[in-house]
Parts: sequence; C-alpha cells; structure tokens
Amino acid sequence: MRSSNRTDAVVMMKDLRSLLNSLDDEHRLPFLMFYQGYQYNEIADHFDLPIGTVKSRIFFARKKLKSMIQGHYDTVRA
Repeated sequence: MRSSNRTDAVVMMKDLRSLLNSLDDEHRLPFLMFYQGYQYNEIADHFDLPIGTVKSRIFFARKKLKSMIQGHYDTVRA
C-alpha cells in the first residue's frame, strides 16, 4: 500500500470513529457489540431489551451512520 493510501485510510478511520461516537449510547452501544460479533440475543440479554428493540437500534444506527458518512464526505469533496 502506498503511503498516501495508508494516510487516507487512517484519516477515514478517525472520521468514522468520530461519527460513530456522535451517536447516542442507545444506538451506538448495541451497534458496536453487533460489529464485534455479538449475536442479537446476546446484546438483548446484556441490555435487558427485547430482540426486536436491539435489531431496531442497530438498524437505525446503520442508517444514521450512512447518512452522516455521505454528508461528511460530500462536504469534504465540495
């Protein structure tokens, strides 16, 4: 990998962490657990929530992140 590609990747990861950290805990924490490989039922048990609520929170975290990423990089390119 060229040095500029690595630099771009590091910057992108910092941007993604920042965007992820801007989510409220209600959505961010289940999303992070799912990303780390936890199953829906494990996340539900951990937070004492119904599985449907966990799925919903992860869905909305993904949707919000996608929107924030698109907005962020559209602004950067402009």
